[in-house]
Amino acid sequence: MIKSPADSLKDKVSLVYESDRSSPLFIRYASYELQNNNLESALNILQDGMVNYPNHPVGHILLGKTLAQSGNYTQAAAHIKTAASLLNSD
Repeated sequence: MIKSPADSLKDKVSLVYESDRSSPLFIRYASYELQNNNLESALNILQDGMVNYPNHPVGHILLGKTLAQSGNYTQAAAHIKTAASLLNSD
C-alpha cells in the first residue's frame, strides 16, 4: 500500500522525535497525538518539550488547547496568554 504524503511526513516526524526527544518537532508530534484524541500523550509531549523551548508560542498554544480539552481551563488560559504575549498580540 502506498502511503499518502501526510502519512509519510507523520512517520518521519515520529521517527525523529523518538530518536531525539529534545527536537523542536515535539510540536508536530504532539499535534498528531492531539488530533487522535490522545490527550494524555499530547500533554506529556508538550510539557516535556516546553522545558527545552519555554518561549515557543506554538507550544504554548497547543498546550493551552490540550489543557482546555482536558478540562483544565485556568491553566489553558494562562498558556494562551503567554503565547499572545510572546507574539505581541492581544
